[in-house]
Amino acid sequence: MKGILLLVIGIQAFAGEYAVLLNGFRIEADSHQIRDDMALLHTGQGEISIPLEQIIRFEQGAPDPTPPATTKSTTAEPAKPVDVDRLLTAAARKRDIPPELVQSIAQVESGFRTTAVSSKGAIGLMQLMPATAKAQSADPHDVEQNAEAGANYLAELLQHYENQDYQVEKALAAYNAGPAAVDRYKGIPPYRETQAYVAKVKQNYHRRLKKRPRPANPR
Repeated sequence: MKGILLLVIGIQAFAGEYAVLLNGFRIEADSHQIRDDMALLHTGQGEISIPLEQIIRFEQGAPDPTPPATTKSTTAEPAKPVDVDRLLTAAARKRDIPPELVQSIAQVESGFRTTAVSSKGAIGLMQLMPATAKAQSADPHDVEQNAEAGANYLAELLQHYENQDYQVEKALAAYNAGPAAVDRYKGIPPYRETQAYVAKVKQNYHRRLKKRPRPANPR
């Protein structure tokens, strides 16, 4: 993966597409081809071959806009940074689900980018589809509502698979591929993207649980 990392750093932003990898990196390319179990990315610096199992999804890229130069002064205060961790934690605790699970989903879905929009139309921190946001009565472009709606949707999915084997895995798969697909296959659908997604979220979740502070032993 070291060679891939160097290419990621060297490629400039442009209006093409990018592959989202399991390790969190995103490789920009002009286009890609699927050959058996490999993805061939065409970039301005050549071609990159990556196993499909290492790719979560492909998304459309966007140009990196450069703001026009200006000599006018402004008195507007800069926007305050959003405390994403606080929003996700609060949203999870309202639904009595582990904050680490909601945080892990946001990490895989958007990389904690509040303005992320996928090629399929998923929006924001929790990558809500417009129909899902509407069903949750939420504005997906509002960061707090996005976090709240994503956590609430996850809670609904966990309740849907309550008392079933692999409850969490099914809920995660449904978050990615939809509950209809999970119900049809009676488990994680045989979709490479969904299987990689569930594995990555679980990996992040267990890593976060290990970092959770342990309560002090009573004396």
